[in-house]
Amino acid sequence: MIKAEKCREIFDSIEFEVYAVDISTDKVVYANQAFKNNRKDIDSKPCYTVINGREEKCSFCKRGELLDAENRPNGKTIVYDFFNELDEKWYQLQEKAANWDDGAVVKYVIAVDISKLKETQNRLAEAHAELAIKNRELEISQIQQAKQAQLGELLDLIAHQWKQPLNAISILFGELKILQSTNTLDEESVIQIYTEGRKVIESMNAMLASFRGFFNPSAGKVNFDALRVIGEIYELLRKKFEFENIEVELPSCKEPIVVSGVPNEFAQAVLALLVNVGEAIEAKRQKNEFKKAAYKGELKVAVTTNEESVSIFFYDNGTGIKSELLSKIFENRFTTKGSSGGSGVGLAMARLIVEEKMGGKISAQNHENGACFIITLPVVQSAKV
Repeated sequence: MIKAEKCREIFDSIEFEVYAVDISTDKVVYANQAFKNNRKDIDSKPCYTVINGREEKCSFCKRGELLDAENRPNGKTIVYDFFNELDEKWYQLQEKAANWDDGAVVKYVIAVDISKLKETQNRLAEAHAELAIKNRELEISQIQQAKQAQLGELLDLIAHQWKQPLNAISILFGELKILQSTNTLDEESVIQIYTEGRKVIESMNAMLASFRGFFNPSAGKVNFDALRVIGEIYELLRKKFEFENIEVELPSCKEPIVVSGVPNEFAQAVLALLVNVGEAIEAKRQKNEFKKAAYKGELKVAVTTNEESVSIFFYDNGTGIKSELLSKIFENRFTTKGSSGGSGVGLAMARLIVEEKMGGKISAQNHENGACFIITLPVVQSAKV
């Protein structure tokens, strides 16, 4: 068994605030070092005072949504943005209820400081407004109008894409709790979970950097290996796919497939497709009332090449796409999810990146077991990555 001091050392190295609150007493029963650095009197005051500087329970507390009718954890995970008036920062909170070691029911929280992200959104919103004014006053060109629309898409996509890495972090913490409760927590497993968590955090930082530079005219294209980027995005979502019982088959090609573009932008397009695959498989389970363990999801990535181009196929065994919608799914803000969720920007952004930024083509079609998305890109001849 690994020593408790080692566990604390690992969690204290995480940059996000991680803490747990006893729902019956409102006491903070666990806090990592990042939380302690920002809060005072953790042991002597209730959570609403320690975290939000209030003298009574917060009216906006969502603990009730985490419990069933008998006040037991219902297994739901809630993710939302919150402005903390005490330290005047924006946080994205991920909350879930669980049974603590002493039998108490706690709400454990991952709090990510997204103040810089909000600042970026504000700057983009200001730029969006400025472009709108110029459009009305100067009757700007069609290209400028398209750029204005892209700014709006980007604002939605930033929030949309961050949910997946946060879910991956939640799964890692759940795995850690299971290992602890079954007395199988050893140093190797903790280090592995820590390493994977750090990888997710680094990818989130890379995502934000990619979004910030998305419209930067100085960000030129480079040659890169498309399959390597696909593999990196899969690694980002691997834990989530395993948790969702989705088997992934990647291409066995050993030679790099060199294309031209911005790697981080291409990664966003691939991420949008992989997220869509997971949602389609879950929708099929719900439609047929399948249990997760009873229906294995499948994602197969295949490639074909010729002298001029490469086609990358993403096959899934989800719900498929209605034939009348095949020509619409890449339109901005078009979604098949209705009021149940979905902003309709993920596939639209993938089309923008593949077709307008990289000079390729993206399309979708059905096959006998589900749907297939196809990205076709021009290849770079005799180029080194």
